[in-house]
Amino acid sequence: ASVLTGSARFVGSHPMAGSDKSSLAYAKASLFDGRACIITPEETTDADAVNSLTAFWEALGMRVSTMTPDAHDALVARISHLPHLLSSALCSQLALLESDDLHLSGAGLRDTTRIAAGDPGLWNAIFSQNKEQLIAAVEEYENSLSQIKNAINANDTEAVMRILSVAKELRLALDRTE
Repeated sequence: ASVLTGSARFVGSHPMAGSDKSSLAYAKASLFDGRACIITPEETTDADAVNSLTAFWEALGMRVSTMTPDAHDALVARISHLPHLLSSALCSQLALLESDDLHLSGAGLRDTTRIAAGDPGLWNAIFSQNKEQLIAAVEEYENSLSQIKNAINANDTEAVMRILSVAKELRLALDRTE
């Protein structure tokens, strides 16, 4: 039996890398290359432990950011959990269509729904663990969806163009972060 020497020091961290695929068949040595990792120390977390964990993730090729656990939960609810929820909700809605019609879809639908292929048990647990922040993110999204719906309904092409332009710029900015 092995014996731990020293004391254990917990430091929360969240590598923002992964795939909708699971199992060793989909393992990639480059999984962490250039990807973000969020470290979430508490006020009482040992600074040496934070530095060691930062060095660990950076040695794997990750870009490390540090924030409080609460800030992490709010952020990932919006940049990870909400997109998965939206993709899954869209797929649930599309499941009501005649399956023969889905072959007519293009790459846009596949791109938009790819993450819905993730493990339902894992995502159910994630949604449950970050419920309050996810609900807040959904409410923010409902507001955004209502804005564009109302603009389309009112034939307010200027408002629709503003929303689409902001969306395009954000999406292009995401490409520049890769």
